[in-house]
Amino acid sequence: MRNVLAFLAAATLTVLGVGWYLGWYRVSNVPADEGKKKVNIEFNTTRIGDDLHKGGQKVRQLIENSRKGRAEDRATGGSEASEKPARDPKPSATGEPESVPPNDQFNRLPPQSKRPFSQ
Repeated sequence: MRNVLAFLAAATLTVLGVGWYLGWYRVSNVPADEGKKKVNIEFNTTRIGDDLHKGGQKVRQLIENSRKGRAEDRATGGSEASEKPARDPKPSATGEPESVPPNDQFNRLPPQSKRPFSQ
């Protein structure tokens, strides 16, 4: 339950922050009678609609581009997967994996500092 409430709070704060940054609303204080304050909130609905429409178009375009990319990969037989070199299952002659370079700092230590692992 706490996770849901935390998610809702984070989503609300995100929408409020993005909306303020994009100019979706404006908050103003106006002095009222007898020392009271009046708070006005103005929503720019045309701007909200335009921004949501632009965002929807971008999402549709990203989805369409990813679908085209997948279709091209299927048509070419997955060229990305075939371009990757196959991993050699055998270890190197020294017994170390080839993807891990030797540690230069360890090699520079004096011999008395190098202690073997005790088992």
